[in-house]
Amino acid sequence: MNQRSRGFTENRPAARGREPARTLRSPHRSVANDAEAYASSVAGVDIDAIRVGPADRATDVVAASSERLTFNAGSVGFPMLSRTTVPDDQVMVAHVSATPPGCRWCEIDLAPGMVLAYSPAAEHTSRSLPGLEFSVVVTMEGHLAEAADMLGTHYETPPRGEVHQLSGTSLTRPVQSSFTGFAAQIAAGRAPSEPDCDQLLRATVHALAEADRTQRIGSTRRIDSRHVVRTCIDYAHSLDRIPSIKELCVVAHVSERRLRTAFTAEFDVPPARYFRLWALDRAHRRFTHDPASNRKVTEIAVDLGLGHLSRFALDYKRVYGETPSATLKRHRESTTGPASSWRHST
Repeated sequence: MNQRSRGFTENRPAARGREPARTLRSPHRSVANDAEAYASSVAGVDIDAIRVGPADRATDVVAASSERLTFNAGSVGFPMLSRTTVPDDQVMVAHVSATPPGCRWCEIDLAPGMVLAYSPAAEHTSRSLPGLEFSVVVTMEGHLAEAADMLGTHYETPPRGEVHQLSGTSLTRPVQSSFTGFAAQIAAGRAPSEPDCDQLLRATVHALAEADRTQRIGSTRRIDSRHVVRTCIDYAHSLDRIPSIKELCVVAHVSERRLRTAFTAEFDVPPARYFRLWALDRAHRRFTHDPASNRKVTEIAVDLGLGHLSRFALDYKRVYGETPSATLKRHRESTTGPASSWRHST
């Protein structure tokens, strides 16, 4: 959507009624050791994430919000597959500071310095690996329009539901310094001020003013892989178990071949592998959320569709570094004390 300039310049006085030196609400820094903790640390968007491998370190997130924007910056310490949908009335711009090979967002292979723009209601999928560093701004389009007026420029957000990779030019480069500086202030325990928010929004507008879009995801009439993936994951959550491939094809209205293509495009894993990892994550959440339950590891695994118990224990240990029974025992002891007589099995 193009926003026309109304002739304002960058040094225009602040709008009447604006409080000049407000700071952001609730800036915080979080350390996450699993996907659930990571998702709860991110502000402004609802993330559905699963951990899929061992951790190099914890995942670090800094976040803050104001009346005009929400900001997040992350440093990934364990491999994750995740998805989210941008709020219906918001625009999101993401900057990649560093990335190892193999990271992919919305079918786009990430590279350092990359800038992605998300329209309202755009679906985001990601394969994030240890070493990925990124920052994200989420804001209402009206706030971008105000910043564009201040700059005397115009910008273009992707059409509804689309994700665009912006070309690296002089227009997108200010994003790096603005986003990383903003994150550094929060990480150091300093709450950025309203002028800092102004600078961040101006950098975002400059990036969106870049007319050259290297990739446009969701801009064709073909079946969108992101939508197929979202439909299947939502269905699995409704069942609370691993769905069969036949069930997934029916609910997503696609062939088995198209289903495999969608999951490989978004996550670089086939659907059967994804939902086995998904079930491991669900099992981990049950072990840590309700450790005082009388339910055994075997019961939880079978309920989730993880029928091969020896394989389940091996896969779980590969991802979390310990057996399922060790996780359950540790969390039971943390709530009931080491003398607890709870019995469990693998």
